[in-house]
Amino acid sequence: PVAFLQIAEGFYQVHGNSHHNLLIELDHGLVVVDAPMYPARSEAVLKALAERWPNKPVQHLILTHQHYDHSGGLATYAAAGSPITMHSLNREFFVDAFVQQGIANLDIQGVGDKTHIEIGGQAISLYEIPTTHADGLLGVYLPDAELLLIADIYSPGQTATNSLWDTEALNAIRFLNNVVPIEHVVGVHGSGVHTLNQVVEMTEKSQR
Repeated sequence: PVAFLQIAEGFYQVHGNSHHNLLIELDHGLVVVDAPMYPARSEAVLKALAERWPNKPVQHLILTHQHYDHSGGLATYAAAGSPITMHSLNREFFVDAFVQQGIANLDIQGVGDKTHIEIGGQAISLYEIPTTHADGLLGVYLPDAELLLIADIYSPGQTATNSLWDTEALNAIRFLNNVVPIEHVVGVHGSGVHTLNQVVEMTEKSQR
């Protein structure tokens, strides 16, 4: 099953599995963040996107990090010819994997600790999030909504938390908030968004 939860104007969580996508609606296309679990899940998501937005193809995919539960369906997007952006630490691995699967004409961009891109008129900033969870984990910042997506280490609406990851997430959010305004935080587990004050409250609770 695929369901869409609107979290801000033009931004959605794609639900229906334990791991969600973030969807960014553009004037003439769509941007997807992460390809969770396995190819069948990505195929279901792409089918649902085509049914709901028949005139808006997927123009880009952003990968937050290399763990299979976020990248297991990535080959589906690569085979469809979608441009993909990920941390440069992970690019060589995925290029080799896709070549071995016979996927040609790859368009995979590797980025560093801070990158600003524009897709279909939508500004998107990517920031490396220092964490023990994964090397090269990218936070996705959407300036129009002042919204930051962080994968795994903080997830609004998820009951089980990890105090170390919560602290790492809060430290990263506070640091980035000195650079860009962050009003809301969204994850790929759980559901919905938290304000910065809620992130602080939940992190303090997990540390007790």
